[in-house]
Amino acid sequence: MGGTTWSTRLTSAEIETLGSNVHDARHVDAFAEFVAMTTWDVEQRADGPMMKTVAGTTWRGLSNLMQRRGYRVVRELGAPAAASWAVHLRIIPDVRGAREDAPVTLPHA
Repeated sequence: MGGTTWSTRLTSAEIETLGSNVHDARHVDAFAEFVAMTTWDVEQRADGPMMKTVAGTTWRGLSNLMQRRGYRVVRELGAPAAASWAVHLRIIPDVRGAREDAPVTLPHA
């Protein structure tokens, strides 16, 4: 990511939403990458090889929401909603502690 640190890629609201339970740099970087995804990026995940899986259905739901509401990037959903989607997509762990071992990579189409 060209030397840019996660703190400069996330807003203060996004950092606050992650809270003290998400302090692994991999999770923070994955969340920063997630909130920067465009509608097209999300659609590609939804229509990719995972299309018929639970994860693919979740990506499709996010894609539909973004298109319906006119969001151009995930960040526009707001920090709490983006964090909720990131938990459902297993990008970050559940900050309530239920998913401490969540994978940190974004599936690529």
